[in-house]
Formats: sequence, C-alpha cells, structure tokens
Amino acid sequence: MAKDLVVAIQDMGAAGLTSSSFEMASKGGVGLKLHLDKVPLRDATATPEEILLSESQERMLLICRPEKLDELQAVFKKWDLDAAVIGEVQKEQLMELYWHGEKICSVNPDLLVESAPVYERPYKKWKPQVRATQRTQLVPSVENLKTTLLELLSDISGTSRKWIYKQYDQRVGASTARGCEENFAVLRLPDSGRALGVALGCRPYVMRMDAALGGKDALFYPALEMAAKGFSTLAVTDCLNFGNPEKSEVMSEFVAAVEGLSHACHSLDAPVISGNVSFYNETHEKNVTSTPATGVVGLRDSLENIPYSQFKTSGQQIYLLRLNQFQHMGQVGEFLQQQTVSTGDLNETEMAEFTRFVCKLVNTQPVRASRVVGKFGLAYNLARMCTSQLGCVIHKGDFLIDESQQGSWLSETGYEVLLVVDKIDSDKFAKAWSQLRSPHSKDQLWRIGEVVRERFVIEGACDMSTDEVVRAYEAGWNQHFKSLA
Repeated sequence: MAKDLVVAIQDMGAAGLTSSSFEMASKGGVGLKLHLDKVPLRDATATPEEILLSESQERMLLICRPEKLDELQAVFKKWDLDAAVIGEVQKEQLMELYWHGEKICSVNPDLLVESAPVYERPYKKWKPQVRATQRTQLVPSVENLKTTLLELLSDISGTSRKWIYKQYDQRVGASTARGCEENFAVLRLPDSGRALGVALGCRPYVMRMDAALGGKDALFYPALEMAAKGFSTLAVTDCLNFGNPEKSEVMSEFVAAVEGLSHACHSLDAPVISGNVSFYNETHEKNVTSTPATGVVGLRDSLENIPYSQFKTSGQQIYLLRLNQFQHMGQVGEFLQQQTVSTGDLNETEMAEFTRFVCKLVNTQPVRASRVVGKFGLAYNLARMCTSQLGCVIHKGDFLIDESQQGSWLSETGYEVLLVVDKIDSDKFAKAWSQLRSPHSKDQLWRIGEVVRERFVIEGACDMSTDEVVRAYEAGWNQHFKSLA
C-alpha cells in the first residue's frame, strides 16, 4: 500500500474466491478472466468448485497494474508469501472462469451480487418482553448481604478468570498498555502516542430478558466502559450468533437484536465495519442464547491518566453516576430459581449523549478509577474494585431502589458508573459534572462513600475485610475448575 502497488483489494471471506472476485467486478462495472488452475493450493486434488468456494484465513484478492507486478511480487517474496497471477480484468462485464485452458463458466457478476435469492424468513414484530410493574419487584430476596456477596464473588458466573490469562504473555509486541485485569484492552499506538481501546460487547442475560434491549446493550455497555476511561467509540465489528432461523421465534429475536444494534450504532455514529452471521446453532431442538457479540474500538488522545479499575489511594471519594434507563434482577447464585424481570427501556439518544458526556467528564477531570456497574449490581462491582490493601465504606442513600432491602445492592440499574477522585478534587468534580452536562440531561450524581484501608463496609448491611473479598473472588475458580475447564 505504501508503495502504491495496489489498485484494488478485497479480503476473501465466506465463499472465498467467488465472493471477492464477483463483488469486485460488480462494484467496478468490469469483468474478470480467472484461471482456477493457477490458484495456489494446499490440496492438489481440489476441484474448480472447491477452489471457488473454499474459505481459508488471511487471503486477499489484489488487482495491480502489469508494470508494477514484479515490484509487488518482490514484497511478497521478502516475507515468504505466495503471490500468484490468476487472471486479468476485462472491459466486458463477464466473469469468465477457466480450468486448464477450458472455459467452464461465463456469467455477469451482477447476477450473483445484485440478484442473488434472498430468504424471507417469517418473524413477528417485536414486543417488549418480561416487565415488572414496580421497581421494588426487582429487589432480590437477600437475608445476609455479606454471605450472598461472597457467594456471588466465588460463583461460576462471578469469579475471577485470572487463572486463565496469567498463563500467557499479555504484552506481545510491547504495545499493551493495560493488563488483563482491566475491563478492556488498551494498546499503545506507534508514533502518535495515542491509546486504542478494544472492548467486547453483548451480555447474554440481557438478551434473554429482551432481544431488542440486548441488541442495543451490545454496543452501549462496551462503549460506556470505554467512555469511563476517556475513550471515544469509533467503530464496531459484530459476530451474530443465533439458532435456527426457520423458527419464527429465533428469526424474531434476530431482527429485533440487529435493529436494536443498528439504532445504537447510528446514535453513537459508530459504523459496523465488518462481521459475520452464524445461524443454526441448535442441538437436539435447543437453540443457543441469541448473542449479537460485538468488538468495539475507541480512541484516546493520550495514554496518560487513564483511570484504573481498582481503588488506588485511601481517602479517595467514590461517586455514583446514573442514567436511569432500565433495571433488572440478576439470575445467579441463590437467585437461580427466580425469574429474571426488568422494567424500563433504553432511549438511544439519551444513552448516546450520556456516553459522550461520561467521556468528556473523565477527560477533563482527574478521575483516578472508574467502573461501569454491570451484573449483580453495586455491591459486587464495588467489591471488584477492592484490592487486598484497599476497600471502601459505602453509605446508604436514595440511589437505592429500596433502602430497607439488602437485595437492592445486588439489583442492576442500566446504566451506572462508579467514579473515584482524590478528596481534594471532590468539590471540583461535582461542580464540573453540573457545568458540563446538558440542561435537559436526566443523569444523576451521588457521593456514596470513600476508599479506606483493608475493610469493605456497606453501611448497615455488610462489614468484612478486603482479604475475604479478594480471596472469594480469586479462589472461586478452584471449586468450579471441572465445569470451567
């Protein structure tokens, strides 16, 4: 590319040489002559049909000018890569395919690209799923918050995966700026000094609540995670994993989830630049949870002062920032037998504005640590911010669904962000929040506690050492090793 040796290029994805060559010809309004017997093969017995349709990783179809061919091939030779001439561009818009000199096919590329058959699978217009009539219905029944929280921290759904990622090199290429203990990857970009954030999205339990909500959340949750570290969302790749689309309920979830994801992408101006669809993930008539997984990339001007995901200094002040969109009751641990219920919905415009606001707030204020509150609610996510030396004291407040119920600490509100600032910056931070937000914004901010040494205290509900918290979180994998492995 740097030497201007390439006129056009396309990745060979699904359907291999067929999709790439036909699409390039159709989009360019030209034709191609392809000699299939000249395509480099791993298996010499491959037939023309297999050569046309096979997908193998890391193959590109390039168009170059004849006078630059030798220079192009020299670059490939330097890196021990194949670069074979398999055909040429022609003015007449025909795809002419040859096998050992014999023409075996001649067809207009538009026939496949523009006129291919389209499935019209039956589906139903999406209706919001299970909804609670009152917020208090979302408070799980909890008799002892300390006991339940420790169970969640060691539960198979909530325990640390450190035992996996500590076994491999996390800093290949020396560009990794934050380790695997963080919420998402941070990479150092060469030359510019900027930081690239890479986050994964889609929470299956939200999809099980409501496919349309889950589709939106597949982008908004990772985008908010990056915003809480000062990254602006740029683009998305998706991997849409669904069951049998011939079943209307599965197709209905697919349509709802994709439309939800699309609306979220439009609101954040984050295009889906690549991806794939995987259907028929079904075994014995049972389909997988519909999962529109996403990979989201974001950018930050500098690697300096990126907030951490854990507490760093005793005495720091803890704030809770919330945009009240939906609430739900989790379905893990002792809640397994209870139905997951939710209330509210997700307004894409409000959520996009909130995400941008969080990013701006973090980039203009000295935020030392941050975390988006996700599964299992406030108590679990505060516990995840603890280290063996640092914990917190959290006070009750009107940010809870029901102050009288300990289960309020384990009920998730979408969306909440925990922000930690130095005590000396506390008033300045609260003032900045008030000044930077739009007058019509619906977000709320509370100072809920402070960082302390070696204790994890939730006023009137829970008091334990940070050693207990960290031990439960990091040792949970041991009791679940067989099922995790």
